[in-house]
Amino acid sequence: MRRAVYYPHTQIRNENFLKTSLLLWDQVDFVSPVKEFFFDDAPRIELEALDLLCHAHVPSQQEKELVHARVVELLRRPLPDWLVTTQVPESVVKGRKIREFATGYGMYPEKLAHKTWRLLEAASLVRLQGPDEDYYARPLIGFLLMSLLADACAGDAKGKITDRSDAYEFMGKMIAAERPTPPTNIDSGQLSAAQAGLVSLAVNTVRTDGIPLENIVAMRKREEGSAGHHYRKFRQNLAAKIEASTERALAAPAPEDRRDIAADFEREMRDDLAFLKEELGMAKREVLFSKEMVALYSLGSLGSLGSLAGDITAWVGAGVGAVQATGKFSKAYAETLGKHAISYLYVGEHPTLRNIPFGPLA
Repeated sequence: MRRAVYYPHTQIRNENFLKTSLLLWDQVDFVSPVKEFFFDDAPRIELEALDLLCHAHVPSQQEKELVHARVVELLRRPLPDWLVTTQVPESVVKGRKIREFATGYGMYPEKLAHKTWRLLEAASLVRLQGPDEDYYARPLIGFLLMSLLADACAGDAKGKITDRSDAYEFMGKMIAAERPTPPTNIDSGQLSAAQAGLVSLAVNTVRTDGIPLENIVAMRKREEGSAGHHYRKFRQNLAAKIEASTERALAAPAPEDRRDIAADFEREMRDDLAFLKEELGMAKREVLFSKEMVALYSLGSLGSLGSLAGDITAWVGAGVGAVQATGKFSKAYAETLGKHAISYLYVGEHPTLRNIPFGPLA
């Protein structure tokens, strides 16, 4: 299972980032103070997507100890002014009018060990305040703590994703510039940003104005059905392709190299789509002229051979021949779609393909 830890917040609010996460990950964990965590109000389809994808992860005592050890190491030397300031640079804020940049970054006390909060309070980096009795940190300190916590919760088995790449990239660059051997590394969020960029290129290959969130949610729901293994394979093929190109892009030393890799990826996706359409056409023609279909047509069981892809599920009522033809059709389409990275997005945009009963008949 492909799993990731989302940080620094408890709820993904960016629709494009939510789409990307639905496409790339089987499950996304968010760091929560309690197991039964309820999302804030949001559009119905976003809440539906969050329920499908996201799971609360309550930090274990061991994970809290890992964070505490890193905080102790971090505080051995004075922290730079830019990190402890209450005035966050506009390059990080980017026009956001949210609470964390006004009153401080709020954190649930349950996320860290009691001794860690005491240590941070003694350093005047956090304070317990407000009717909710949460801890409020200096804004960038809050981002830093959540990065450390995400590291601990992800371990070696999960990826880490963030929709706040701007903040983490700024912090990473500042720490690297000030300290040749920094006491802690800041994940710049480049992985999430690079993945999102490639997902956008892949989506634009199929539909230039973007695929609606509703379509992706519908596809993820199908993964829970009897044909779920097919849809899961289609999505994982896409995720593997994006992951491979992301790794190449992050390893590239120069911006122009990364642009070339993105251009190569986009070209490969367009070629993949062209090959997919050709092969689907061949699969359709193969079943169209199969002995079962010719027999049904000659008997008048079907109004027109051209209706093959119109409503395949309706054939079952036409007799044994239709069932056999439907099985051939679904198997041929499943095999063809399974060979192409673009298939998941293509099927998501074509309701006729989404209605093919892969599971029972393939």
